[in-house]
Amino acid sequence: TFILAFGNREVLPLSWMNRSMPYLVLLMAILLLVNPTSAVWAVVPAHLLTFFVVTMVCHGEFSRRRPPVGQLTEFYFLMSLGGVVGGFFNAIVAPQLFDGIVEYPLMLVAACLLRPVENPAAAGRIAAGEVTTQVSGRIAGWARELSWPAAIALYIFVTGTILVKFGVVSTAIVYGLLFGIPALFCFQAKESRVRFAGIFAATVFGCGAFSADRNVVEVDRGFFGVTRVKVDQLLGQRLLVNGTTVHGIQSLRGDPTEPLSYYHRTGPMGDVFGELPLGTSDHIGVIGLGAGSIASYARPGQTFVFFEIDPVVCRFASDPELFCFLSESDGDCRIVVGDARVQLRRQQNKRDLAGAGPPLRTVAHDYGATTGDTGRGIDAPFDLLILDAFSSDAIPTHLMTREAFQLYRQRLQPNGVLVIHISNSFLDLEPLVAALGDDGGWHSLIRRDVTGKGQDALHAGKTSSIYVALSPHRMALEPLAAMGKWQNLRRDASKKVWTDGCSSLMDVIQWNR
Repeated sequence: TFILAFGNREVLPLSWMNRSMPYLVLLMAILLLVNPTSAVWAVVPAHLLTFFVVTMVCHGEFSRRRPPVGQLTEFYFLMSLGGVVGGFFNAIVAPQLFDGIVEYPLMLVAACLLRPVENPAAAGRIAAGEVTTQVSGRIAGWARELSWPAAIALYIFVTGTILVKFGVVSTAIVYGLLFGIPALFCFQAKESRVRFAGIFAATVFGCGAFSADRNVVEVDRGFFGVTRVKVDQLLGQRLLVNGTTVHGIQSLRGDPTEPLSYYHRTGPMGDVFGELPLGTSDHIGVIGLGAGSIASYARPGQTFVFFEIDPVVCRFASDPELFCFLSESDGDCRIVVGDARVQLRRQQNKRDLAGAGPPLRTVAHDYGATTGDTGRGIDAPFDLLILDAFSSDAIPTHLMTREAFQLYRQRLQPNGVLVIHISNSFLDLEPLVAALGDDGGWHSLIRRDVTGKGQDALHAGKTSSIYVALSPHRMALEPLAAMGKWQNLRRDASKKVWTDGCSSLMDVIQWNR
């Protein structure tokens, strides 16, 4: 949009962009409130189109107001400085101020407030109340414009309070009253940027406050997104959620230490710990902490080292009032905070992690779980290494490259096993893992555990999952192969092996989903 707006000729008429902006912004209000996750192929283009139009309008106005040639140096310097300030706010300030992604709707409100109006006379009345230079006239004009957003905010507060008091849960009624009526006033005020921006802000933030998930008991935001702890009273479960992905479920009615969701004992993870010949002194590494569900499989004497990059996840998983998988584990469970690949490399270099990197935290000791002294440091080779670091369907590509797999092999015992959780809504990772395994000389098996979507599966707390087990030695996987549930991986000769220098999500997107 910057190139188009500052170009020598007008490729896209800015008047079209300006007229379409209010409609798209109202569409964004709906998407922000409803937050649909099943129609991602329609939602993402809608966001991108709105963002394009909004920035086209802003850059177009910016270009129209640029000063004479003699002042362009200062103009472009201040423009660049504004970009730095905006980036600093989004990356540093916003995560500290907000629990959610509030800066996005704030940006839309600011853009609406700065949107040029087509009727100069109307603009004058908006800014000054009447075409007059008297201060009282300007104050009266602003008061008149701001009275509408204030009235809409009061309406949403009163209506939302009544709906909550009487327990109205009908989506049509809630959104029809809370959003529909304010949206009509917002649409009617599209020629007034102050009134439109104010009503839009009152609608988005007011409706968002009443339509927020009441089941959220804890929420925090870090560099890696917003993490929530939710309680499902109907199913009797507490969930750790990042984005749209559940990273752990704890039962509130049965045994709270029973692993659920992707880690259910009847699923692939149960096979790994139930069939592989793991001893009581084994050393097990887990890349990705989640709620700490895998710690439930630990036996006395075993050491579990969890690598977790997000401090927010560490805090939630380590709090026994939220999740007790770590605190009640029978093994010696420890958390290493930081990027797993960096930490594994440090271990491989025989460095003291406590001095060379982030401090270690022995969760089992902190919360009084039974521990066993194996006499092995956490930098010892792993008998089992589990890769479960995917967040909200996104994959850290640096953990799925040839170089990463070489590091995993170095950090494993000669007959060790690498287990990778590849469940994903939009990406088909099976051929990629098969290619990486073949490239590194690994033997591999896969289990696709499909769970029904009925009430029985929900109450059981089990989620469909796909796991791949790899080992340099075929015999290490024989116990899994003998079960009959683990099969050979599907291979695709067209899939290239990812490296640190070359990887593409286009290779793994499920286009026919």
